[in-house]
Amino acid sequence: MTNYEIAATNYPSPDIITGQHTNGPPIVFVKVDGQWVSTKSKSVRNVCLELERNGPDRIVAGTWSGYEKPHHYGYCPQCDAPGKIRERRPYGDDICANGHRYKSSEARSNNGK
Repeated sequence: MTNYEIAATNYPSPDIITGQHTNGPPIVFVKVDGQWVSTKSKSVRNVCLELERNGPDRIVAGTWSGYEKPHHYGYCPQCDAPGKIRERRPYGDDICANGHRYKSSEARSNNGK
């Protein structure tokens, strides 16, 4: 298992603590094996979910864009897996990729709202 650390900053690197910084939301960095890597993401939650699911390999390799297109049926409130099936009736249920059944109204959007 690779050890990693997460930091969000407005500076070009988390190692910089003074000087010129950007205004606006911070960029999330991941430190893997002593090296800071920019995720190009502004969401610590999305970076944490990516690390939990796949580890830091895609971030270090630069194959993770920092943005995942929201799934059409939202995400499971139990396991955050994408919804796969939606019943076409009032107050219907959804079923996620892992088989959990839940009310369509309880499906979470990608940003966790």
